[in-house]
Amino acid sequence: MENAVTKRQVSQMLGTLGLAEPNYIHIEINEGNLFLRGYVQSWMDRDNIEDSARSIPGIASIVNDLEVRAIPQTD
Repeated sequence: MENAVTKRQVSQMLGTLGLAEPNYIHIEINEGNLFLRGYVQSWMDRDNIEDSARSIPGIASIVNDLEVRAIPQTD
């Protein structure tokens, strides 16, 4: 149950950051460990996601495997 709540909080945090396309980010929580995989458009986005995730209660560590690459814009 805690993993589901924490995952929801991370998803909500991604929405508030105003990323161009948060659907390219896969979130996994396992016993307080946050695993981020996928793609973002800039190093700043990558760092902002990790920094913001650190403030979420219940996250003990973060494995940030987000890659920086061009993401196609959707209309």
